[in-house]
Amino acid sequence: MDVYLKKMRKLCFSFPEISERTSHGYPCFFFRDKKVLAMYRPNEEPSAIWCPAEPGALETWRQMEAEMFYYPPYFGPRGWLGIKLTSESDWDLIYSAIRFAFIKITPKKISETLE
Repeated sequence: MDVYLKKMRKLCFSFPEISERTSHGYPCFFFRDKKVLAMYRPNEEPSAIWCPAEPGALETWRQMEAEMFYYPPYFGPRGWLGIKLTSESDWDLIYSAIRFAFIKITPKKISETLE
């Protein structure tokens, strides 16, 4: 089994009302089967996670870890964040990015339930 996908599943399923299905040929995690929380891109070089982000988020994330975060092709201009995965990836930082994506895509009533 793909170690990154296993970690991503654990991370994404830690949020309420998340499901997984293939979309556009990739494993994707959805809130209430409608809004994409994150997409796993194993065929990227290196493998990557794409997720929705607030405007200007890339600059903030790049200040923390410049080599890890990028604008994904096609999705970046629409407000998505790309996260490169390596054996040294900081999964706490990845969790934070996914958490912010969850807050962005969910109703305030749901996102307020997060610690």
